[in-house]
Amino acid sequence: MARITDRFSAAVHRFADTRHIPWVDFVKGQRKDDVMHEHLRQFTAPEGVVFIGRAQEKTPLFRTEKRRDADGNSYPRIVKTTGIVNHYYFYCVDTDFGPFFLKFCSYFPYNAKRQRS
Repeated sequence: MARITDRFSAAVHRFADTRHIPWVDFVKGQRKDDVMHEHLRQFTAPEGVVFIGRAQEKTPLFRTEKRRDADGNSYPRIVKTTGIVNHYYFYCVDTDFGPFFLKFCSYFPYNAKRQRS
């Protein structure tokens, strides 16, 4: 799963770099909507990706743990837990919908969410 996460993260960075989309690393306590409004004031296209933001947030996820059987042999076990992982926010504007964001978790099970700003 780590390889999938690494490829996804690299693809998000590549998408931002090749299209010259601003990148924001959110800091704890920062209001994401305030950042969107700041960037939206400078955004001149009728629609598109305004910026991509990254935040570390607590989320439910799955991890592997090493377990041992009765003979002492180890085996991997998938367990549900929570963790603090990167989430990517694609803040966009659409001529019909107006401002909105898409949020993607970078870690399995790769949850996603959309919301109007």
